[in-house]
Parts: sequence; C-alpha cells; structure tokens
Amino acid sequence: MQTQAPGRTENCQIGVFAAYSSTAGRALVDRELHLPNSWTSDPDRCRAAKIP
Repeated sequence: MQTQAPGRTENCQIGVFAAYSSTAGRALVDRELHLPNSWTSDPDRCRAAKIP
C-alpha cells in the first residue's frame, strides 16, 4: 500500500472473511478479496497477478 497524498491510498487490497466460532471450535466460512477497479480493468495486470 502506498500513500500518495494525505487521505489518498493507492494499491490497496481488502480481504473480507466470515468465520464461525463456538466453544467446540472455529471455522472459516467464506472469504472475498476486493481489488480497486483500476486493477480489474487492466487485463495485463490481472494476468500478471494471476487474478481471474
């Protein structure tokens, strides 16, 4: 992640995870990776990063 100017962030990836937890244990239920539109709109960059 690079900060270009105050309040502006570039090259940021956000991972969202859902997990279940109880006294018996815990488990990862689901996950999703969110990428900036500038990444997903560039097919060469997606290919290089192995993003489908």
